[in-house]
Amino acid sequence: MGDTDQFCAACGTPLGACPGCGSRLPTGARFCPACGARTALEIPVHAGPPVAQRRVVSVLFCDLVGFTTLSQTRDAEDVREMLSEYFAAARTIIARYGGTVEKFIGDAVMAVWGVPSAHEDDAERAVRAGLSLTEAVSLLGERVGASGLSARVGITTDEVAVTVGAVGEGMVAGDPVNTAARIQALARPGSIWCDRSTAELVVGVVATRSTGRHSLKGRVGDVDLYMIEALPAGAVETDRRSLDVPLVGRRRDMAVLRELLHAVEEQRTPRIAVVNGPAGVGKSRLMREIEEYVEGLPSDVLWHRSRCLSYGDGIAFSALSAAVRVRIGATGTDTPEKIHDRLRASLHEIVDDAGERQWIQTHLLRLLGVGRRAEVEETDLDDAFSAWARWFELLAAQGPHGSTPVVWIIDDAHHADAGLVNFVDHLVGTASFAGLVVMLGRPELLERHPRLATHRRTTVVNLQLLTDDELGQLLSHVVDDLPHEVRDALVHRAEGNPLFAVETVRAMHDLGLLESTGAEFPRSPLRVADDTDLSSIDRMAAPTSLQVLIASRLDLLGADQRRLVTAGAVLGQVFTLAGLRALTGFSEHQTHALVADLVARDVFTWIRDRLSADGGRIGFLQPSVRDVAYAQQSRRDRIALHLAAVDHLQRQSEANSELAAVIAQHLRDARGLLPADDTLQETLTAQLLSWLTAAMERAAEVGGFDEVLTLGREIVALGADAPRETSTRLVMGEAAMALSQLDDVVTLLGPVATDAPDANDRARAAALAARAHALRGDAARRWRALEPFVDPAVVASLRPGPAATIAGRIMVWFEDNAEWTDALIWQERMLTSAERSGQPAVLASALFAVAQSESLRGHRVVGRELRRLAVDYSRENHLTAQLCYSLVVAQAFELEEDLAAAVEIGKETIAVATTAGDRSALEQAVANQALALCTLRRWDDLDALAEAHPVIDDWIAEITIRVQRALAAYARGDGEAAMALLDVPLRDDAEGIHRMWFLAPSAVRHWVRGERDAALEVAAHLVETAYHHCRLVDEYAHHLGMVGPWFIEAGQSERLREIARPALDAEPFERSPLLNDVLARLFDADHRGV
Repeated sequence: MGDTDQFCAACGTPLGACPGCGSRLPTGARFCPACGARTALEIPVHAGPPVAQRRVVSVLFCDLVGFTTLSQTRDAEDVREMLSEYFAAARTIIARYGGTVEKFIGDAVMAVWGVPSAHEDDAERAVRAGLSLTEAVSLLGERVGASGLSARVGITTDEVAVTVGAVGEGMVAGDPVNTAARIQALARPGSIWCDRSTAELVVGVVATRSTGRHSLKGRVGDVDLYMIEALPAGAVETDRRSLDVPLVGRRRDMAVLRELLHAVEEQRTPRIAVVNGPAGVGKSRLMREIEEYVEGLPSDVLWHRSRCLSYGDGIAFSALSAAVRVRIGATGTDTPEKIHDRLRASLHEIVDDAGERQWIQTHLLRLLGVGRRAEVEETDLDDAFSAWARWFELLAAQGPHGSTPVVWIIDDAHHADAGLVNFVDHLVGTASFAGLVVMLGRPELLERHPRLATHRRTTVVNLQLLTDDELGQLLSHVVDDLPHEVRDALVHRAEGNPLFAVETVRAMHDLGLLESTGAEFPRSPLRVADDTDLSSIDRMAAPTSLQVLIASRLDLLGADQRRLVTAGAVLGQVFTLAGLRALTGFSEHQTHALVADLVARDVFTWIRDRLSADGGRIGFLQPSVRDVAYAQQSRRDRIALHLAAVDHLQRQSEANSELAAVIAQHLRDARGLLPADDTLQETLTAQLLSWLTAAMERAAEVGGFDEVLTLGREIVALGADAPRETSTRLVMGEAAMALSQLDDVVTLLGPVATDAPDANDRARAAALAARAHALRGDAARRWRALEPFVDPAVVASLRPGPAATIAGRIMVWFEDNAEWTDALIWQERMLTSAERSGQPAVLASALFAVAQSESLRGHRVVGRELRRLAVDYSRENHLTAQLCYSLVVAQAFELEEDLAAAVEIGKETIAVATTAGDRSALEQAVANQALALCTLRRWDDLDALAEAHPVIDDWIAEITIRVQRALAAYARGDGEAAMALLDVPLRDDAEGIHRMWFLAPSAVRHWVRGERDAALEVAAHLVETAYHHCRLVDEYAHHLGMVGPWFIEAGQSERLREIARPALDAEPFERSPLLNDVLARLFDADHRGV
């Protein structure tokens, strides 16, 4: 095997990777030939038939009262005959109600319902059996002349472990077995007591009465117990729910979605539709109707349907990557090279400009998880949103009229992470094309992401439960000539949820109670089977859980079908034929036939039509079916299947890096099921750490910063070794910085900055921490972070990239403290290291840092040209993060040259920062924009800006915005509003340059209150501080312009000349247009005596 081989030379199977060092593994290798690490888990190639299951069952324990006394006074043979009669009656009664006798213990009997097959009314069956048993024992006592003989019964419904194939004693095990006996011991003679779960399942079937809370031996805490009193008068028909074949009750919802589709086509503006509702309410059914409508349109519609993976915490942008894969024609068997070729060919068809094509291709390759390492490392990743959005725009532009509607359906959107939701928000908010994004989700979607509902281009379609008339219409369509009383009972039972109707009628069909009127089920309507009495359907007035209902359906499957369902449940909501084969060992032909049968039974569904983004896959028709199938498996079987899934997925991970999170989830689940002292724990932990790291790096590549933090915390909590923890904390620190979670940045990077053995890692941590401290206004801790690297020899020993980064942070420190000579020295060190690194991102950061530095020094022309260069360089290299800060710098200093132009730059800066998800840059841009709008007296625009950005985390930006809004309110005569805006805690401890953001609001507060002398005193200090740190530029000009009129109004022109002396004495070329304008306005007013 060669070092670069990716596939087995004998069979073509993709080669796995060592979890320890990442080297290729020969087929069948149990140990890595490169590092010696163990690579094979001691598991079968595929899991065999289950030997145990976990089931929700009802357990009955019945004991005779008075039997001991009776046996002491009767002949032994009479006692034996009486006991035999009792046992025979018990067997008959229990069998009559579908239960199984587990064992006889002396004169007691234990029976169980729910094994080997479950019924949705098992609890009712157990209660009815208990009533019959107590009655039979009473009759037995009367017949043999033993009036004191009676029975008492205890019943509990809970989960137990079941031995598959066992009959009689030892069939079930678990606490419910003992609990039923202990409940029985508390019951009065002749009565039946049960726990809460049983009582809730039989509400409406029998009368129950609470007996209060009781202490049971061996149980922690008291439990609620109930006594069964009697069956209600008259029989109650069993409530059954119905099959959702027709679309009923959704006419208005359908119309809303159709109108949205046509609106985006006409307006060429993208929109979001959130189809919101609980599980089973009909979201997917509504989409199938929309698909049929679209297929009937004369014009083309580019349709994409994908899903947010429901397995684990979600995989960043999996729904988007799935949409891209189907659009380019990628299949599950494609190699990375093949996917690369397909993408390149697809982009050649829609993108004319070579540079733009390469840009989009780079980001789509990373999204698909097949980008080459060199491409990923050399390309900035923060403009991914822009590239992805541009791909949608170009797709829509391919129609005959230059605009074809693009529809993207996102199933299971309630599993979407913040990254995907932010991209959808960006796509609809910034792109220009005829696009409709339909997000199908449960209420959790809007609970977790409330901004979706308030977005100006979002329409929320809330699917309500169906009315009784609508459910009746649905049932009548599905089952011909269904008796009215049965239909009414089913409608009542369904509680408006069509899924309940779907599952019940399907179960009735599986039981043979209903049959198809045509050759195909469920396409043809059903009818009541011949010689079937629907009154024989088990009676139950109140709904039981959907879990029990689904379990009863699954028990009707054959052994092979059930095995396939079990494997699918472990693989997830959606899976492949290859995955099923790997976990079951079935042949391709056998697997395909079994899947076809399960599709016909509406357990599975194919996902392979041209409108689907998951071509060639299979999924559970309802997620709840998967949940039940998974929960029923024993811990041992689940572990084996999870590890078999890991073995299968590892072979595919080289072709699809998105699988890292899925593999990690399987390992996490398997590890969680193992006992803490199991010898396999150590091996699973090592593999889990490896795959969690891969998943975290993948999330970082595509901008899934929330997922980075979640995965990183798990890596650290698992006890990663020092090198892995260091690298993890650095990635997490960068993610936290992107999210403006400054406290997290400091906390995460503290151990790295102090303890990491590699000075490069310490430098990276120190640079990030120093930036966080600066944004928080903590000068002391900022200096402590930088101090270890102020020694030039230390920086010279670093690699160029980290050296440039830390030198840049030190340079800014000296600039903020007006130590210009030292700042120039560190600027030179930063530039030298940046040049040596050869990394575009590092060079771009150095460029905008120098542009800011020269602008601060008053080199107006040089600064302007450097700012332009920094912006252009970032744009040319598609470096969105660096472009953000280059634009922030350009905006800040353009305020002095041309306020109107600064406003336009500010608009672009805000848009780019929003795209990049960089809240720090965004908030600085908003603060600069507020300053420009206030200076231009554009009060309404200032109010609109503040409303658009109500939450500002950066305290300097927040104070800046509040001061400008307060000045605007005061200028409009609303002093009360001005004071309200300034009613916030101020940082009296702020030092250095940050002191200005304590002085400015303090001065405005005094002036608005009418405290003129105090205001002028603080104002003079403010302008002096601004000059000390900024010379004649930036904050000096702005604050002089703000407070200058106060001195004139107060008649203190001479004092104004004192604080303006640096500007008056400066050479003309040193003064910016803003500063000249400020001076002209101030002294013109002074001359006129205003």
